[in-house]
Amino acid sequence: MHLKQYIKKVGGVQTFYRIYDYYAQCAVPQIKLKTGRAGLAKEIQDAVFSGAPKGVFVFISDLANYVYLDGQPKIASIVTIATDRQRGKEEFKAELKKSAGIQ
Repeated sequence: MHLKQYIKKVGGVQTFYRIYDYYAQCAVPQIKLKTGRAGLAKEIQDAVFSGAPKGVFVFISDLANYVYLDGQPKIASIVTIATDRQRGKEEFKAELKKSAGIQ
């Protein structure tokens, strides 16, 4: 299943936490499918760090670097992926508000 199809299947929007650019499998436990999760995790990673496919909108809270690597962004803390820009933006803002209360 492709990323756009998956996001539509889960209601048009989903938020992921701690997406790494060197380890795609970190997203696997957050994917609401029983099969095909590894390939979908790679698509999520690509959408965050290389650009989203057409019709998919990605909202990223922050990108952090690991000092022992080459200095490019290596981790995204909160990522909301949606098929509708406005709905994704609303969900993303809600997630940021929740995370601010956790501190």
